[in-house]
This record gives sequence, C-alpha cells and structure tokens, in this order.
Amino acid sequence: MNVEDKIKSLIKVLVLLNLLVVVLGMFLLGSSWDEVLKYSAILNILSLGMFFIINNYLWRTKYIRGLFGSIPNISGEWIGTIVNKDDGKEQESKLIITQRWLNIKVETKVERGNSSTISSEIINTNDTWKLYFVWEASFDGSPFDGSTIVHITDENCLDGRYYTNAKITKKNCTVGSFKARKIKEL
Repeated sequence: MNVEDKIKSLIKVLVLLNLLVVVLGMFLLGSSWDEVLKYSAILNILSLGMFFIINNYLWRTKYIRGLFGSIPNISGEWIGTIVNKDDGKEQESKLIITQRWLNIKVETKVERGNSSTISSEIINTNDTWKLYFVWEASFDGSPFDGSTIVHITDENCLDGRYYTNAKITKKNCTVGSFKARKIKEL
C-alpha cells in the first residue's frame, strides 16, 4: 500500500462519514440544510484531528493497522552491516528510521560519512513488505547517489541490497548486501 492508496482509503472513510451525517441529519432527524452543513463542518474538523492521531500514533495499533493494510512498524534505531560485493569490505552502519502512517524517513550514518534520504517508502509486493530508499552521500569529497531495497522479514530485521553510482573502487558503481537489526523503538 503506497501513500496514494493510503490517502484514497482515508478519503473513502471520510466521504462515507460525511454522507452518513447528511443522510441522518436531513432525512432521519429532519434537520435544516444549515444544521447539516454545521454538523458536516464539525465532522471535517474532527476528521482532520483523527487523521493527525492516526498518522502519528494509532496506525501502530493492531486494529488500525488491519484496517489500513497491516503496515509493519520499523520505526527505531538500527545497527546494520553493509558488505561491498567487489572487495568484500564490511562497514557498520547506524540507521534512524522515523515512520508515520503516510511517510517514512531513513537516516544512515557510516564511518565514511552520512547519507541523506531523498525518498523512501514501504511497499507490499507479492505479500512481502519491502523498504525502498533513495539517498545521496559523498566519499572523499565525491558526491554520489544510491538506493537500498530491503525485505522486512519482521519488524526487527531488514535484509537486502544496495546500489550506488560511486566510483570508490575505480568502477562506475558499487553494489552489495545490507542487513540490519532494530536495537531501540522510537
């Protein structure tokens, strides 16, 4: 479920609630149009508040996650190992993943430097949850871009691979494996 799908499902719920208010107000309770508009405005304000609460907190609960697609909660601090396929060099990394219902941010810190995430998303493909993130970094003053694709084996383990256009090994790109485990919830 991508961000667009999440927003569509939320809009469906809000439209149904508004229609319910109009139907109840006008036809069952005999309210005037002005009263129905007032109730609808109040409902919309409450809906915005509910959206804020769902996006930041409630999406983590089992019931809400089931309602909106059971998105895994991988928010937290992680320790990872990056292995370059060409030379077999291992590099330890620290990740801080900040997750909300509609978005996710990944910060990566390694000995050589830090990377800045440009885009990230959790997607369910073929009943497997994956975290995709695109980032930019620099090594010895040379900037480069990269992407990482990891399987979320459970909410405490990530396993995948990375690709860059870095010229670290005098080639035009690097590739390797990436594994991480959660050490702290956020």
